[in-house]
Amino acid sequence: ARVSTVEVTFDPGDSSLPHRHPGPVFGYVIEGDLQFKVEGQELRTLKAGDTFYEPRMVLHEVARNPSETKRTRILATIVHSRDAKNLAIPVSTNEK
Repeated sequence: ARVSTVEVTFDPGDSSLPHRHPGPVFGYVIEGDLQFKVEGQELRTLKAGDTFYEPRMVLHEVARNPSETKRTRILATIVHSRDAKNLAIPVSTNEK
């Protein structure tokens, strides 16, 4: 296995497309607010200092900065196989 740590920045109003990760994700909100939803869970708004967890290959439906003026920064640590080609696997519109 391998562990990758990635800092992700969302400018005001930015969001990511739905996706999956090849291994579990442990996340930490460094700065700002993050609207966060994974398959089977309610939409949550996380604040700086909050943490989150995503099981392997669960659908990450929402990752969005709700602010119109402040950026959001998160630190994501992903445990994955050494041969994983992508740490974020896009979801086709048919798959949702």
